Formats: sequence, C-alpha cells, structure tokens
Amino acid sequence: MESSSITLAVGESHEIQLASRGASGLQLLFALAPAGVVAVARREATPAERATPHPNVGGATPAYFVLQGLNPGQASVSFFERPAPGRGGEDIPVATYQVSVRG
Repeated sequence: MESSSITLAVGESHEIQLASRGASGLQLLFALAPAGVVAVARREATPAERATPHPNVGGATPAYFVLQGLNPGQASVSFFERPAPGRGGEDIPVATYQVSVRG
C-alpha cells in the first residue's frame, strides 16, 4: 500500500493518479477524516489521457483524483478497493495520504 504526505495551501489543488481495477469488479473509493480540511473529487480522464495507452496489469486503468485544501489543518485520505455489491469480500487498502493544509 502506498503512503505519502502532501502539503497544500488553502485553495491549492493537487492531483493524484491511482490504478483502478473496475473492470475486475472492484470499486475504487476513498475515506476522509476529518471533514472540512481537504476536499476530494474524482475527475474524468481527458480525451488525451484516454488515448494514451496504459499497461493493462490485472485490468487496471488510471483513476484521477483532485485534492483541494479548504481550511488549515491535517487530514487523512485513504483510498481502497471494495468488491462490487453482491460479490462479497473485504476492502483492499490502496493508498493513504496525510494532507497538511496551511493558511
């Protein structure tokens, strides 16, 4: 599992790219704590990104997320894969980011 630290200013954004194995029945989700320090949004791939060939390891394709500093403080953003409904199984940790937002 990947673990990283990111420092942002209020209003500043940082993009991350993770492998998503949605084609294999796994959903890439995130959990954020505490709320109000950083916003996380998944964005769609651009046409150029979709046209770029990616090594298809285990059905993985890139997933893009944008983290934006909202208020000064510290937050933890954890990404994990969850089996699609009806498939059963445990959540699989993918990456955790410790985010510091300065005023």
